[in-house]
Amino acid sequence: MKRLGRQVRPGGDTILWSRWSRAVAECAALCETIAKSPVRDLAGLAIKYKALLWELVEDDVILDRAVRRRAIKFGRDLAALANRSTGS
Repeated sequence: MKRLGRQVRPGGDTILWSRWSRAVAECAALCETIAKSPVRDLAGLAIKYKALLWELVEDDVILDRAVRRRAIKFGRDLAALANRSTGS
């Protein structure tokens, strides 16, 4: 996982950095759990896509900004479609 792109002051941000790093690891573990879960409906697919997209964006896998914007927009469109289909 990509780590926060900032300079850490010696002795200053160590605890905050550790908490942030743990939180990112927990999110990554949750995304992995979501990715392994079966999809039962369109809403489940939207959730799975959002988890996958979070991992791709956080790891800077999508380097092209235009592609990144399109992937994020697709996720929003998918979530909106899922909301309309369930009547939420």
